[in-house]
Amino acid sequence: MSEQKGLKVSTAGILVIGPVGIVIAELSRSRAIMLDGVFKLVYFIAGLFTLIFTIDRRWGASVESLA
Repeated sequence: MSEQKGLKVSTAGILVIGPVGIVIAELSRSRAIMLDGVFKLVYFIAGLFTLIFTIDRRWGASVESLA
């Protein structure tokens, strides 16, 4: 599995787990679980930015190969 594919799978998993954590936190009224759910969503956004900025869509090459 390539690094980019692994990042896509991880980001998709976090997108599912984050909101589930927030819902469970609301149901259980747990601030610790809420914080974990919010952190998961922050990790999702970071992963999304990583995916977006590591691909040069005009040339189809990774940013590392352009340096």
